[in-house]
Amino acid sequence: MRARAGQQRAAAEERAAQEAIGRAAESAELLNKTVLTISQQAGDDGRLFGSVTTQDIAEAIQEARGIAVDRRKIHLDEPIKHVGTYMVVVEVADGVTANVKTMVSEQ
Repeated sequence: MRARAGQQRAAAEERAAQEAIGRAAESAELLNKTVLTISQQAGDDGRLFGSVTTQDIAEAIQEARGIAVDRRKIHLDEPIKHVGTYMVVVEVADGVTANVKTMVSEQ
């Protein structure tokens, strides 16, 4: 009996993992189509007075698509400090990533 219960539990965990990967893939597909616009104060040369951080991007994704993304899963080499368009890599789940087009404009 115990072996059978263990097999059922393993099968249920496998199904749950597959469903989670499916949801992550759907979220990644939606994020790939997303264009975020973040407005910041900037000088005449297009240099931001502050910077756009991974936290700012996570909040913009939550606001735009209702998808909660941990800021540590957003990959920026360094904070964005100039007005422009950037492709930001977001890790939705292990092995599932999305490229989110992020437009930083002057406020």
